[in-house]
Amino acid sequence: MISMAVGMILVSGVISMFTGSLKHTNEFVSLTKLDQELQGIMDLITKEVRRTGYDGDSNAGSDTDFGVNSSSTATCLLYSYDNDTGGNIGSLDADEQYGIRFTGDKILFGSSVSDCSTGSWNSINDNKTVQITALTFTQNDLCLNLVNNTDCKPGGTAASSGDQLLWRKQIDVSITGNYTNDSNNYARTLTNSVRLHNDVLQTEP
Repeated sequence: MISMAVGMILVSGVISMFTGSLKHTNEFVSLTKLDQELQGIMDLITKEVRRTGYDGDSNAGSDTDFGVNSSSTATCLLYSYDNDTGGNIGSLDADEQYGIRFTGDKILFGSSVSDCSTGSWNSINDNKTVQITALTFTQNDLCLNLVNNTDCKPGGTAASSGDQLLWRKQIDVSITGNYTNDSNNYARTLTNSVRLHNDVLQTEP
């Protein structure tokens, strides 16, 4: 009887260890899949946002018409870039205005859009695997005074007349999601700072 009781305790311990190991394995698999899905979506958004402000006629010596639309919000980024390979290069056309917005649990990509509610929008995520719960955009431009090497953003060191100011444009992206097919509702948040390749050099009046 004693040996049987000891045996049952040992078997119970082995089963408990196996169950715990299986649980941790499932957690690892779920989190890995979640990370992969979110990273794939983040990479797609990053590559698209990085095009913002590109101007095929940037050597013309005048301000570009392309960049972040002032109507953008924290959950809807409106932007434009020159996609002409010929013809109307350097001029903002209707089909060169784009958007990425979050609504409900969908991330939508829009083309030929001038605001966050009209135009053609298509989902770029599949909720069968990952449910997106948040997507935000924050414009975080950087300003460097090339004369005295100081921060010239509002709140920084005031620039003097004639100083050369270099503005570097940046969009901070944050995306949160959870793995749909998991009862534990694991969630992850990824963030990325996207540097736009359209620096602006200006002289302080």
